[in-house]
Amino acid sequence: MNRAFSYLTKNLNVYQKDYKYTAKDYNDPDNVCAKNINYAPNSKLRDYFSIPEDKVGFNNLLTRLAERPVAVAIQADQPAFRYYTEGVIPEGQCDGQSLDHGVLLYGLDHDNDLGDILLVRNSWGERWGEKGKVRI
Repeated sequence: MNRAFSYLTKNLNVYQKDYKYTAKDYNDPDNVCAKNINYAPNSKLRDYFSIPEDKVGFNNLLTRLAERPVAVAIQADQPAFRYYTEGVIPEGQCDGQSLDHGVLLYGLDHDNDLGDILLVRNSWGERWGEKGKVRI
């Protein structure tokens, strides 16, 4: 994701409604970027940074989340995530070191038994998870 973020600090972004996600195999000859798209004005990313995987990093993430949604990287090939349908994915079920998918962390909920629950929007469409969203 760092390469994508770096690109967006130098170039304008597009609105999702103007550039719909379509899953394609990387080697598919039809896998090309759209050429004639409308760029969103004033949409350059100002900055980005990595958050350490510790308590201080988590608290920093929650501070940022209180200001705006946060793009985060996850390891999406974990069965608990890949085949998610509903409920809360418990801690430890999404652990991994091979971050391979970007999602949007948009909120935080709290459960007295489970603790903090991260509210995440995925890009795989509304038929995945809870209408395209997951709770972790």
